[in-house]
Amino acid sequence: MIQIHFVQNMSGYRPWPDWLPSAICNVPGDLAAPIFSFLLGLSLYISIERQRERGRQERAIVARALKRAILVFAGGLLFSFLIWGPASTLNWDILTLLGAAIALLVLLRERSPATLLLMAMLIIAISPPLRRATHYAADWRTYWGLSEYEPHLTFLDALRGFVANGYFPLFPWLAFPLVGFSVGKLFLPMGTQSKKEFPLGWLAGAGAALIILGFVGQRLAQVASSSPWRGYASDWSFYPLSTTQLIASLGAIVLTFSLLRLTVDRPDKARAISPFFVRYSRFSLAIYVIHHAIHAWPIRFAGWQAHGDQWYYYGDVVSPMTAWLLTVVFVVVSYPLLGIWDRVKNR
Repeated sequence: MIQIHFVQNMSGYRPWPDWLPSAICNVPGDLAAPIFSFLLGLSLYISIERQRERGRQERAIVARALKRAILVFAGGLLFSFLIWGPASTLNWDILTLLGAAIALLVLLRERSPATLLLMAMLIIAISPPLRRATHYAADWRTYWGLSEYEPHLTFLDALRGFVANGYFPLFPWLAFPLVGFSVGKLFLPMGTQSKKEFPLGWLAGAGAALIILGFVGQRLAQVASSSPWRGYASDWSFYPLSTTQLIASLGAIVLTFSLLRLTVDRPDKARAISPFFVRYSRFSLAIYVIHHAIHAWPIRFAGWQAHGDQWYYYGDVVSPMTAWLLTVVFVVVSYPLLGIWDRVKNR
């Protein structure tokens, strides 16, 4: 997440060195938002079940989750306003998606994993025709200048952006938290859930199959270029998130989850690395906001001061390799600072 934003926002218009394929650094960044969304569903499941184990009343659990949903959603609007300016308030960043996903999953918390997975499949299936119905292609020409989404501030544009046309619309992005919540129920049974834990080999196999399906769909894109299946067999795309890239990303996530669960997620093996990941996990929302502010604000301010254009330096400040190196510096420096913050907060 940090890596892709540093690289895109600071050097997106500059080429990578010839000796380094850009995909090596871009692919992990393209998985950041899907992983973030998937883990939202998984973490919410764990949180609800742990609260139930502690005897918390169901009404209190729901109230707490809905409060969090409202805060994350409103925080997402405020984030876009403060980081990218008033015109970007309704560009529907990932935080508004996550806020809406929390509210939806709380309402669906008692549904079976099969039901949730079916809903995810329907969302994936509906998304291409929904984009056609909401004139996404026209919006691309009208609102996606230089690949940046800038809608008109009208109710209809806001609704279309939130549902299908913005950066992270409900369709198809809700599929990731729905699958995350389902995976929690199936492979991390706890609390009031069934104690039967499905073999992780099944999940690994499903992940591998999804990756293959995503690649096959991408390869069939040329064949299906003029057919009704174009929305499903298509080239990989992040904006909008194409069906092929969504399926392959979902497969990579669940495959990685199952492999880590089988190999690393054990007390004897996770002890050395868990403090690092636990700390960043606890402060993931803060890190998301801070890492944007620490590089986006200086870029905008410098452009405004030097040229009267806040976007003058956007995507063209340093080389991609320098931006990538700055990512490493940020992660290393922020780790002890988060530890200090954690100690002060828990006094």
